[in-house]
Amino acid sequence: MYLPGKINHPAVIDLLVLLFAGVILVTYDYRKDMLPDGLLFSVQLCAGWFLCRLLYAYFPSFPFYTCIGILLFGLVEAVWGLGQLYDLSPSKHRLFKTTGTFLNPGPYGGFLALMFPLGYTRVKHNDVVVFHIPYPNKRDKIEMHMLKYYIKRCIGVPGDTLRIVDGIYSVNADTAKRLGNYEGELAMSGKPKKAFPQGVYNAFPGDTVLNWNIKDFGPLYIPRKGDRITLDRTNALLYKKIIEWEKGYFLPWESDMLRDNGYPLHDYTFSHNYYFMGGDKVENSQDSRYWGLLPDDLVVGKAWLVWKSVDSQSGTSRRDRILKRVK
Repeated sequence: MYLPGKINHPAVIDLLVLLFAGVILVTYDYRKDMLPDGLLFSVQLCAGWFLCRLLYAYFPSFPFYTCIGILLFGLVEAVWGLGQLYDLSPSKHRLFKTTGTFLNPGPYGGFLALMFPLGYTRVKHNDVVVFHIPYPNKRDKIEMHMLKYYIKRCIGVPGDTLRIVDGIYSVNADTAKRLGNYEGELAMSGKPKKAFPQGVYNAFPGDTVLNWNIKDFGPLYIPRKGDRITLDRTNALLYKKIIEWEKGYFLPWESDMLRDNGYPLHDYTFSHNYYFMGGDKVENSQDSRYWGLLPDDLVVGKAWLVWKSVDSQSGTSRRDRILKRVK
């Protein structure tokens, strides 16, 4: 079966159909308690196309108009699903979450973003990055949940030494470089401790001796692959979770030091790169200020274009933001 025009090779058309169906399918919110009416429209489109291909390959005498009818049905389903995606057709189901977590790639701050996979680009300061939530279940262990993501701004890259002074980010003692949402950081810097809600002010690693908070944090060195550090009390506290993640098992804490199979762990060489992520909602964002450093294996990619934008108050689409660059 061929389509008019220059693109008429069946294999090329197959790839285009799969690409179209795949892009639309991954925008749905897969949850056990939710099944949108048009959830399977892209599957139907693919199934219809390949059914027609098989019929023509093995039953050349099969009625042509029957195949056209199958494809038209799949196309109608596809158009209906796109209408739900952009609020152009009615649906009693929500297609997207509106929280900080999202699915493939999902909404953050009211928008859905297309992204560059990490293998095709390098994460730099202030890049907007999609990554798996490092602590999807409990805060005592780094794990990867394939259907839970955050999207935050990269504040620190491997090899940086990061500090927060009066609420303002800086790396490598460079106070002139603006990192994160600088206007939000300035607004927060003038607020006293008592003005913050309970549980918001204190920060990683939650130690009363270090007493780090979201206005006075660090210095924190962000390890890169091959770095070797001495595990004194402070470093053991800061890097315990990521060392456990690399080793794959729990390390007990005894007498202000880590132990590995009963022996004191005096130093450690990292086998991964790490990042420090910060949310643009500066005062209360679930970011590295609260849960620590992000392993490179959990990074998915960099946000690139706005695919869908939703007003957080009304829930309606903001079409003027579609296909705008994520900055």
